[in-house]
Amino acid sequence: MKKVIMGGITAVLLTASCWASMPLGSDLDTAIDQLRESVRKGEMTEQDLRLEIEALARKHRDLADANLTFPTGASLPAISPDVERCRSALLALGKMDDKQSLPVFEELSLSAHWIIRTCAIFGYVEVAGLMDALPFIDKITKDSRYTRSDLFCAYRGLERLFENEHEQDINIRRPPPVLSPAEWKKFHLFMLEKIQTSENESAVELMDNMLNKQLSGYSTSVQRLAVVERLAQSSNEYRRKYGEPIKAEIEKVPANQRKDFRAKSELLDPERKEE
Repeated sequence: MKKVIMGGITAVLLTASCWASMPLGSDLDTAIDQLRESVRKGEMTEQDLRLEIEALARKHRDLADANLTFPTGASLPAISPDVERCRSALLALGKMDDKQSLPVFEELSLSAHWIIRTCAIFGYVEVAGLMDALPFIDKITKDSRYTRSDLFCAYRGLERLFENEHEQDINIRRPPPVLSPAEWKKFHLFMLEKIQTSENESAVELMDNMLNKQLSGYSTSVQRLAVVERLAQSSNEYRRKYGEPIKAEIEKVPANQRKDFRAKSELLDPERKEE
């Protein structure tokens, strides 16, 4: 496999998510519009359209990966026309909102170019939806081909679902996730388990924010205290500034009043029964 060139978490943030922040491959956009017109005329099916766009995404991923170039003195590869065209194809697949494209998003998430990887990871999470994205995120945490920045993007993708930013990005007008009690339990259990074991501090901060907003009792819990204690001891100043004040607030709460999700019948109870 080619060497993976990543922009790092800072670069990911600076793009404000590559779903919407970069110029598109206008010539490919025109070609895709022509294909859509063929669908409207009944000359091809939606499935034909999806397969054509998937082929375009793969083609321009291959060209972008094979022709990485670096501007003088730059640590990141240039944004070539093929990178822009691949991103256009991924955006078009996102607009189709068809889960049959998930294998393509996963495949392109291992591109050698960090922008294509980021777009593909966001696309997978967005099209899969909250619950169906969890196995993919679990895979990213365990597969050595993925990087720390990839994992950050995956959790950022989850966060975006709740912020509903995708409505602006790809015009899929759907509300934030509506889950059954069992699904909420599964999601929060997933997040609690990952936040306790993840060494990716940026991803930990994202997960902490989500759990704090969504999970009752988490804000002053035993588990959150352990998380922010780790961040407060970080070598990264930004992580310390995030963790230290939260740690101080939780420590004001008497220890016997802090929720412990390992207690009997709670989410992390070792003897809990799967529903």
